[in-house]
Amino acid sequence: MDWRAAQLEAGSIQVRPWRHGDDVGTSPHDPVTGRYFGLPPDGAPPLELDDPDAPRCTIFCDGEAVGRIWCRPGVRPLELGYYVRTDLWGRGIATAALRLLSDWLRTGGEQDELVLATHPENVASQKAAERAGFVRDSEIAEYASFKDGTTTALRFVRRR
Repeated sequence: MDWRAAQLEAGSIQVRPWRHGDDVGTSPHDPVTGRYFGLPPDGAPPLELDDPDAPRCTIFCDGEAVGRIWCRPGVRPLELGYYVRTDLWGRGIATAALRLLSDWLRTGGEQDELVLATHPENVASQKAAERAGFVRDSEIAEYASFKDGTTTALRFVRRR
């Protein structure tokens, strides 16, 4: 099943393929939203940006674009990332979107294992991952160069 045709919905939350012009009102470049985002560590191979199997989606709440959820291109097993506008934090939007896309990837996309990584201090993202069925399984040294100088991330996995 092609992710480009997926229209996922649960209650007031919808996830659909990203379209040019989907303005969610924030980005990882925002100092608050992007606090726990990092860059690949020095010497890491460049990311494969054209990956037809890695979804790039917009999160909607009540029809309004409020966040993004994606799979990191060129990485297997598929690694999910996400963010939601800061004024909507704590409402379960990221959890619902993460559950929608990961459920679809496991069934429609036939993925046996999905992963995600968080900054060790990003407790809210870790809780969203756990509520969506992910389990913490390890630490990844030299995962990214985070803005605070940290390089280690916590790895979460969701298996069939």
